[in-house]
Amino acid sequence: MTSERPYRPPLSDAQARSELLRCAGSQYDPQVVEVFLLVLDADELPQAPVLMEEVQGDATPSQAGGEVSGRETVRG
Repeated sequence: MTSERPYRPPLSDAQARSELLRCAGSQYDPQVVEVFLLVLDADELPQAPVLMEEVQGDATPSQAGGEVSGRETVRG
């Protein structure tokens, strides 16, 4: 909706949101629209870094010698 198409100019973010809400229940699954809009809203918020111990409790890389047993780790 927000990309240019040969048959129409792109919609603004507000217009696309309005279209999603208008068509929820007919063209789009209303539960999917609700979650999609929540994700879009969350993406607009400033993101704070997430520390591994916040996500995995006591299984931190420093406590596990740089590796978390039985789990994959993501390093940025």
